[in-house]
Amino acid sequence: MNYKTHLKKHLTALTLVLFFSISYSQESPKIKYLNEETTDEMKIDYDGDGDMDLIIAGVFVEKNQGRVYTIKNNGQKYDKPEFIYSFPSIGMKQNIEILQDGDLITIITIGTSPSGKQDKFIATLYKGEFEGLIVPAITSD
Repeated sequence: MNYKTHLKKHLTALTLVLFFSISYSQESPKIKYLNEETTDEMKIDYDGDGDMDLIIAGVFVEKNQGRVYTIKNNGQKYDKPEFIYSFPSIGMKQNIEILQDGDLITIITIGTSPSGKQDKFIATLYKGEFEGLIVPAITSD
């Protein structure tokens, strides 16, 4: 094998390594005005195209409400965040958790008011279906 052929093979291999490391080392996009202390995210192939998308939920500071977004991955980068729905503010300190069970994605928010009262909000998404949203009433523990 001559020097040029050897160099060409190494450059091709290096190019492939760089391409795949750049495409799969994507950082999660930040959503403007979401309070990072309340934000939770889950990686899931939400649209079924083989690329890991994101579901992000958190408290939208300017409107004092919770919001849920999907951010689809096209294999090279994340698309612009898509707003799915909002839910009412349920107290000063809020904890948001996203769980998955098969095709069901449950978003649980627990808020504690200054008086110590806790409220809980639960919403369920069906994987890949926006219209499958179920939003139960807020209940107090």
